[in-house]
Amino acid sequence: MLSRAWNNLRRRLQNPPGIAAGAEEPAPAPKPPRQRAPARPVLPFEIRPPEADEMAALPELFQQAINALAGADYSPEQCAAWAARAKEPDFVGGLEQGLTLVAQLEGRTVGFAQLRPEDTIAMLYVHPDAAGLGIATLLGQYLEDEARIAGATHLHTRASLNARRFFEKMGLREQARESVHLNGVNLERILMTKAL
Repeated sequence: MLSRAWNNLRRRLQNPPGIAAGAEEPAPAPKPPRQRAPARPVLPFEIRPPEADEMAALPELFQQAINALAGADYSPEQCAAWAARAKEPDFVGGLEQGLTLVAQLEGRTVGFAQLRPEDTIAMLYVHPDAAGLGIATLLGQYLEDEARIAGATHLHTRASLNARRFFEKMGLREQARESVHLNGVNLERILMTKAL
């Protein structure tokens, strides 16, 4: 009797309950599927330096922005004289100086901005279809950061009347007003600055 109990115990130790003699050990229970972290949100636009083939689109964007967005503060003649700058032979060449950034929305250029010299926002234009999406704000922030990195102590711009509120939101304040003569027409603009 004792030998039979001993043999049963030995068999149990060799073959734990649930595993028949000669059977393979069962596969471990499957692990529950891993929960994936939510995907990072992808911004619908990117801001970066322009590629060579994108520079040719900037004069037209410049004209469209002026003609659609500046009419509340400037006459049609003033807007036409201002927009005509895009046809000047050195317009694109001027954008190749300093730091120029473009904003791309779904593969289409919808804005650009230029820091020239390193403490001055020389240009900041957004296509009318993309106005109000925050693209101008991001372009402005990028240029402000670049001015800081370059060691500028102040950020300056010569803002159009229609851009005044935008630059005030960026923290720039009016210092003076001036009139610039373009293609036979005078346009008023505002010299603005911000301590960095």
